[in-house]
Amino acid sequence: MDFYIHTKNYKCNLFTESDIKINSDQINKINIKYITGLTISKKKDSKIYRYDDTLTLGLGKFLSRFSSRNYLLSFSFKDDRYYNLHYENLFIEFYFKNESDCESLKNEIEKGKNQIFSNKQKLIRQEKKEQSKLYIEQKKQENERLKKLKVFKNKIFSELDKDGNGIIDVIEGNDDFMKLFRKHQLLIKEFDKNYVNNLVKISNYLKIKRKNIQQIFVQIRKTKNQTELENYVGLLKNQIHTYESVFYHSLQLINSIVQNDFITVNEIYEEFDKLKMFKSDHEKEVSEKLSDIKDGLSDLMYSIDSMERNIVGGLNELTYITSDGFSNLNNSLVKELKSVQSTIGFNNLLTGIQTYQMYKINKNTRSLRS
Repeated sequence: MDFYIHTKNYKCNLFTESDIKINSDQINKINIKYITGLTISKKKDSKIYRYDDTLTLGLGKFLSRFSSRNYLLSFSFKDDRYYNLHYENLFIEFYFKNESDCESLKNEIEKGKNQIFSNKQKLIRQEKKEQSKLYIEQKKQENERLKKLKVFKNKIFSELDKDGNGIIDVIEGNDDFMKLFRKHQLLIKEFDKNYVNNLVKISNYLKIKRKNIQQIFVQIRKTKNQTELENYVGLLKNQIHTYESVFYHSLQLINSIVQNDFITVNEIYEEFDKLKMFKSDHEKEVSEKLSDIKDGLSDLMYSIDSMERNIVGGLNELTYITSDGFSNLNNSLVKELKSVQSTIGFNNLLTGIQTYQMYKINKNTRSLRS
């Protein structure tokens, strides 16, 4: 709320700071909040008086038409209309016969200034109150969000780490591929000595893949946004599915050699070769990036997912899994795994591979992250 002094109610003269006289009728009212330098003086005490129709300053009288006025109230103020004329402030003088009338205007101005100050303080208090209320509400919402996030984390992480030891279940246990590989290494060498070197590369791929899956599992546990976490978990499950698929077909590659199923051997080997499983350093690169995650987990996860889809897409083209001998091949693989004291839940592994649907990235979340 603004308070004004209406100049038409008083005898006054208006000047610029450069002492250029202005028609006081041009200013009908003055906003009290713009008033500064308020002073009252008696006619006889004034050291400087203005002449009526000149711009000269010097000793003299009040303006002749106000010569009967003994008291002067003056102050500077700002008016937007004259700001456009490059005047920072205007200067006005009010003339009174009686001191009481002069004091009355002074009191009115001071009262208005006090009210303006009071209103300003009230507004500040109100704003602080609203800010405090908003902060409390935001804090309440944040606590509720974190509470829901904790419940969500417990649910999804318990699915991936059932014993709660911090190690994702899929990588726990013995290295059954290497155990089976070692058992039949002489047979594999006799079959084709080049296979030994390439199967070592597959073994290394699986080892690094397990390490990367665990590191990503640790990283995503730090995520504080539920939607983002859902994305990460979905992408991690894609990686687990890729690992299990490569792991399963790698076991079947060895088993097929043992069972003299050379068509299946050739089909799996050729698909691995086409996917550059024997040459790719992709998982090593991922491992290096995970050790120094400065570029952010998000971009790395999306980059990994692109490769995962390529691998899974290639493995899904293998036809031996729909052949008449597939059941016999699985039965023989179960026996082979038992012979190396494997703890794999084979049926669960196979069912999971056959029924898993690759998680699709939430594009809206990705765009926000970008």
